[in-house]
Amino acid sequence: KYINDTEYFGLERDKKIDVPDKAKIFYHDVEADDLSDIGKYDSIILCEIIEHFQEPKKVISKLKKHLNSNGIIIISTSLPFRYKIHKYTSIIGLTSKEASDEHKSLLGRKELYNIADDCGLRVKAYYRKEMWTKQIIVLGE
Repeated sequence: KYINDTEYFGLERDKKIDVPDKAKIFYHDVEADDLSDIGKYDSIILCEIIEHFQEPKKVISKLKKHLNSNGIIIISTSLPFRYKIHKYTSIIGLTSKEASDEHKSLLGRKELYNIADDCGLRVKAYYRKEMWTKQIIVLGE
């Protein structure tokens, strides 16, 4: 509803996830599958998902191939200490253990910058939000 004249394409591994109106969804496991059928884009957004990948650098490297010229990858993720709090609170039953176990890669600023560098991308912007517990990084060529 905020981006009226934009086409939205999603990449999802779970076919049970609700699909936004007017969205085209490609069903793939980003880490394991060939993504040759998904096309190229001006922006690729990874919203609170990078921490769920075993090999986030591999994911960024694969997705980089699907950027148009001057395209960007936007990543939002919590800072590692927020996940550590979640893990400890899941041990004592205050939060979901299953949700905590899904976090595979806890990435801070240094790790995100290293991934960008290793993938041949430049950091165009880096922000911290929500009382410095969330981070957003914008990568491009």
